Amino acid sequence: MEEGESLTNYETGTPQRKEIYKKGKLDGVTQEWDVMGHLRLEIEYKEGLMDGTARIYDAEGLLAEDVQFVRGLREGKYHKYNKGIVIQSSEFKNNRCVKGCP
Repeated sequence: MEEGESLTNYETGTPQRKEIYKKGKLDGVTQEWDVMGHLRLEIEYKEGLMDGTARIYDAEGLLAEDVQFVRGLREGKYHKYNKGIVIQSSEFKNNRCVKGCP
């Protein structure tokens, strides 16, 4: 059973993925980087389920998307960005888009 921080690196030594486990389940912020070392993804987990904010970053390191999760389901605000500026806002309830759906 995994416990604590797990870090995976690219062959160059640059971090690729960091995960935190409690009692064998993801619990904490998981992060992923590209081969150049730029942060590309952050997802909050609790007891193995996405719970909190998930953020995706573009190649320039700017926020590209964010979405809220509760117990593994999209719940709340979603935003899509272009060069850091919001270009789409939606709202989710029980994993279904209910407002501002594309």
